[in-house]
Amino acid sequence: MVREKWTDILPRYMTFISHMRPILRETRRIILNLDPDLLLDIEVLDKIRQEEEKRNIRKVRALSEFSAMYRTNVYEIIKDFIVKYREDIPIIDIKDYIVEFLYESIDALTVLQNITNPDERNLEQTYLFRLVKFIEEIIFSPSDTQIGDMMTITASIKNQGSSETGNSQVDFYIDGIKIDSQELLSINGEETVTKTFNWVAEAGIHTFKFILDVNNTVIEANETNNEKEQDCTIPTPDLIVEGMSWTMSNQLSNEVTLTITIKNIGTGTARESNVQYSFDESPADIKNITSILAGETFVFSFITILTSGEHTATIVADYDELIEELDEDNNQKIISFSTTTPDLVIRTITYSPLDASIGDTITIAIKLENRGNTTANNVRLALSIDGFIVDHADIEEMDTITPITIEFTWEATEGQHEITVIVDDDQTIAESDESNNSKSRTISFEQPESPVNNAPSTQNTSTNDEGLMEQWWWLLLLIAGLLIVAAFTSTFKLLRKG
Repeated sequence: MVREKWTDILPRYMTFISHMRPILRETRRIILNLDPDLLLDIEVLDKIRQEEEKRNIRKVRALSEFSAMYRTNVYEIIKDFIVKYREDIPIIDIKDYIVEFLYESIDALTVLQNITNPDERNLEQTYLFRLVKFIEEIIFSPSDTQIGDMMTITASIKNQGSSETGNSQVDFYIDGIKIDSQELLSINGEETVTKTFNWVAEAGIHTFKFILDVNNTVIEANETNNEKEQDCTIPTPDLIVEGMSWTMSNQLSNEVTLTITIKNIGTGTARESNVQYSFDESPADIKNITSILAGETFVFSFITILTSGEHTATIVADYDELIEELDEDNNQKIISFSTTTPDLVIRTITYSPLDASIGDTITIAIKLENRGNTTANNVRLALSIDGFIVDHADIEEMDTITPITIEFTWEATEGQHEITVIVDDDQTIAESDESNNSKSRTISFEQPESPVNNAPSTQNTSTNDEGLMEQWWWLLLLIAGLLIVAAFTSTFKLLRKG
């Protein structure tokens, strides 16, 4: 096999650099011109990114997809940073940090652009070579093989000996079934040849296996290294009915609002499909749902008339079986429920005294209510502080009319604390909505500031207030490095495997 030279790789490497820098520059320009308050709504960033992708749609398809992929990464990093720190840092400072991150990232790419002469004698082992190979796989090869696509599987076969092999045979298996068999012509010593096999991709995880010298016609120094296996995952969806909740919309007319959640627990996107649902012996209804990404959900609600009492819901995802899935037997869920159930909700969390200091005992008051249509008995309420359950309260009965207030005591400690309250902590009460049983709030207690010494001084003084930018410099460097590190991730994985 002819080794690739750096002069062959360099143009593709420079394409990556030259293509990425404009993305960062245009993002920096957009952020600079954006009102800081608009950053509080991260959906604004999604709209801006979509408009930028429309402007670039005329590029070569592969490069257009490349731009979209990296532009999305840039905007996701920015959005995550805003969401994480918008409660702690003024939004105008957040904007400055983002702009600084973009400047630093562009500078980092400039440094990479100047690294154009790696070790020619050991080219395949350099990070730059593998970076280019990784990028080429994303841009110029099908990055996500879908069910039904024609796959080309290539095996590299090397004669590690010094003598010619003579003709032999190579077999290709998928999941233990022989798919193809090809003649392998004689290979010179130290020479490498390739064999390709075609296969129409099927759903699920598969094992590819190659067997060399099937008929044992070649005398070899090592007869134990003629087989090679490799797993391959074809992105495949898997739809399940994650759950259903219900609330009484109008008790006089027996109107019930139901919410059904369909989740894709597979590895690939599920295209549009239909959900069938029915109650008791009534005729089934059909709901058309949009495509669902792997790990995501589709939620829909509707109102129906159900008499007061016990009912059974039957829900079937992909009921017409149009989607190939990892598991075709987990699409149905039967749920027994009652329209006469409680619905326990935390209304407020307050504490007193408001001027409490570190070491004081404060009272945490929890107001809760039952929004259902029947009484709840033996309700357990849990108090969690900073993720640890510190106290419980047992409520004998909660009707649907009178809110209840429960009080806990706690000794205040220095710092910021998250108070979380969970009703029906032991999950023994069937409710119409199980998703509204907890509520959280944050409180803080700080040491009092030392009194200021106003005595005159003849000495020159200088402040050591480095400001928020200096306090967060490490975060900016981390974010600036993410773009570059992302491109090298596959490289490091290859090195570890090697």
